[in-house]
Amino acid sequence: PFTVVIPSLIGGHVILWGAICAVTLVGLIPEIVMVLLLQKHIVRGLTLGAIKG
Repeated sequence: PFTVVIPSLIGGHVILWGAICAVTLVGLIPEIVMVLLLQKHIVRGLTLGAIKG
């Protein structure tokens, strides 16, 4: 998992911010794709729950 890799990028005196950002971005790609694919259903569910009736 990506969460295991991130602490290994922090050394004693050096923090590899570029690598940490890259790993984080790669880890977010599946979530971004899922939201884009399911956006219509997410919006429908939110608006359905907001309507009083």
